[in-house]
Amino acid sequence: MKIAIYGTGKWAQKLVDYINLFEGIEVSFYLESCPSKRSFHSLPVYTPEQCSWEDIDFVVISSPLFQNEMLDRIIMGEHDDNKICLLNEFIYRHLSKKKCKIPYMSGETSEGLRYIANSSDIEIIREMFFTGTTYSCYQISKFLNLAEKYCGTNGTGYFFDIGANIGTTSIYVKNLMPKVSVIGFEPGAENFKMFKSNCLINGMNDIKCENYGLSNGKAKAYFHYNMHNPGGSSVSEKESGEEVNLVTLDSYVESHDIPPKNIQYLWMDVEGYEAEVICGGCISSEQERFHCGRNFRPVRIKQKVLGRIIFL
Repeated sequence: MKIAIYGTGKWAQKLVDYINLFEGIEVSFYLESCPSKRSFHSLPVYTPEQCSWEDIDFVVISSPLFQNEMLDRIIMGEHDDNKICLLNEFIYRHLSKKKCKIPYMSGETSEGLRYIANSSDIEIIREMFFTGTTYSCYQISKFLNLAEKYCGTNGTGYFFDIGANIGTTSIYVKNLMPKVSVIGFEPGAENFKMFKSNCLINGMNDIKCENYGLSNGKAKAYFHYNMHNPGGSSVSEKESGEEVNLVTLDSYVESHDIPPKNIQYLWMDVEGYEAEVICGGCISSEQERFHCGRNFRPVRIKQKVLGRIIFL
């Protein structure tokens, strides 16, 4: 596949670094509206009017910030619009089909946190690679601020990360609030391996990693792994995929002598399994009100449970 990249700034540089991890992609030249340099990575830099697109497959708009300006400039010329790709479109539709040269990828954030993930992951590690921030960090920070403002939490007690994936939420929270006790639940074997590895890389040895999921009963279920978006993996009773263990929140709290009043936060990202998770914590939630955030679908949750859960 031959491509041209529109832009020569930091987003273009990140795209080049990312592309170099994959096989079968060749950058032919670069585009700029008003070229500030003659070459970039030893390849020519043109205006959209100065070059032919006949020998390339796609022109990738590298910058989300200036994509409208770039698109307007391209549209002014007589080019094949079908060859124009925005950054995310190129990654999801085309780059995901290419073989990566390495089995794992890494990224470092502006907070100094480091993460590794499978190279097939084009969602979480890709976003951190390009933005330099922990995945969902803005949503997590908003949730913590709302919990403090309206519920009086103070960064202590327990933070339950339910559906911990590769550990980005657990690690980010522990870095923000060192006094909180973080417990992450991740039933999938591959995600759990990345979770423990990322805790080790970041020196977060006091994060407790649990290799099972939470539900409304102790049971076996099946984990359906999404290789391109591991965070979008799901649990169901359909007999396919990896067999995993499920326990209830109540049984876990009881067996580990955790006072329900000390559970300050529930962060759920369980792809439609929220009702089962919360119904498995009915006894605990009768004693205390939990502060719950992230991906949930309250319409599936029994009304008797909603009264004891504060959704932020």
